[in-house]
Amino acid sequence: MSHYYQTQAITLHRRDIRENDRFLSFYTQDLGKVQAIVSGAKKIKSRLSGHLEPFAIVELGIVRGVKINKVTSAQCVFRYSRLMDSIDKMMCAGFCLRFLNKMVHVGVPDKKIFNLLVSAFEAINTEESEYNVKIFNAVFTLKAMSLLGYAPELARCVVCKSEDTNEPIVFSFNKGGIVCARCRKGVEGENISLKELEFLQKSLQINFHEAMHPKEDEALYKKYNTLVSKFFMYHLPVSV
Repeated sequence: MSHYYQTQAITLHRRDIRENDRFLSFYTQDLGKVQAIVSGAKKIKSRLSGHLEPFAIVELGIVRGVKINKVTSAQCVFRYSRLMDSIDKMMCAGFCLRFLNKMVHVGVPDKKIFNLLVSAFEAINTEESEYNVKIFNAVFTLKAMSLLGYAPELARCVVCKSEDTNEPIVFSFNKGGIVCARCRKGVEGENISLKELEFLQKSLQINFHEAMHPKEDEALYKKYNTLVSKFFMYHLPVSV
């Protein structure tokens, strides 16, 4: 038995299979992550392949089968054409797609994730001047992880629940947040300053345009990237 679904989608990943077909992963507005085959996508006359390029919102028609889904229609709604303007833009946009393809499970709808990806693409697409790629990627990582259920506790100690955040503080990856000075003995993690904690908190609130042009010192950005990277690697699914 099969069912037909129509929804807006962004292509996360694609790979060639068999002689003329492609296997694609999408993040959709209504169905979450979906994987499907596009028959004949590699053929020159394919009417679908041109609408399934990365960096675009597509109105997608999918027939959901018992074992495999099949794309039956695709119409480009909006193409983020300026994402191809520079290496930096392609790096940021490509990072967002790879991150979600790795971290998101198939068939778990979440419009907040779709909207996060759209807002990231809109910011990159409209950005004019140079910006900090690493900070953008780290901010996207922390925002996405928070929506996926890995939000770190940054307001109070995860052990005693105290909101007293006097230094020294530890950001514990396995405990999922900060540990206060009284509870930090024997806890694994990274020592952080109050300024670094404030930037972690702030990064969950700022928009992507602000993330592209942070106004703090380079040492703070370097520490922030390290903290987010280690937090991500700790929670990275084993199957990835």
